[in-house]
This record gives sequence, structure tokens and C-alpha cells, in this order.
Amino acid sequence: MKKTIMITEASFGTGKVMSLYFAKQGWNVVATLHKLCDVNELAEHSSILIKQMNVADITSIENVILDSIDTFGGIDVVLNNGIYANETMNVMRAILPHFRIRNKGKLIHVNPNAENIAATVYELADGNILKRYCFPDDFDFLLD
Repeated sequence: MKKTIMITEASFGTGKVMSLYFAKQGWNVVATLHKLCDVNELAEHSSILIKQMNVADITSIENVILDSIDTFGGIDVVLNNGIYANETMNVMRAILPHFRIRNKGKLIHVNPNAENIAATVYELADGNILKRYCFPDDFDFLLD
């Protein structure tokens, strides 16, 4: 079964690049955008589900998660591409119940405004955070 990644703020920059990267690697991608604009390049990939989502609205996030689960059967990884802590926390609060039900999942927080992109990764297992990684580059070793 193909893995599924949900990427927030995927309309430009890091989010768009990562959405296209994972689609080309054979993943299902849920590309979320605050406003549905300039989605042509993303829409060219049948494995990319484009969803409008307001990261400041927990109901909006939960609806996208439910639609994604209905479409792809689950979410394995969330790449939270945001700069505001409260919005990052909203996405984390919304996805953790799904990860707990599945007893697995990875949550990656990326700050795209950092001079060098920095990320923190949380890996969930047995209902608890199993591992926490901080690194400046290369996601590959975490996403197998």
C-alpha cells in the first residue's frame, strides 16, 4: 500500500516542492492550501489530493484529515510547513488521534522562514512519542 503524506501550505515554496517530490516518489499526497490558487502543477499528478484548509481553524483541519482518510485510507506522515506556533499546534492536535488509532505516524514541523530550513520530527508508536529528531536537511532516512 502506498504511503500518504499531508503537507500544509503547499501552494508555493517548500510546501509545493515537497508535494511534487513525494508525488514523484510514488506517495499519495494531500496538498493543503489556504487559498485555492495556482494549483495547475500540483493538479497534474493523480496522486495529489488538493484541499483548501485554514490552519487557524481546527474544524477545517479535521475535515481535511477525514477527507484524506476516506480517499487514501490513512495518513502516515504530516509535514507541517508553517511558521506560527498556534497553527502548528492545531495541526498536531487534529492528527494525533488518527495516529493513535493507527498506532503509528510521523509529524514533521518545518519552519520555511529559517535561514537554513530546520525541522523537528516526532514519531509516534504505542500511543506515545517514540522518537524526536531535529535536523537541517534530508528527510529520506526518516520516511521509509
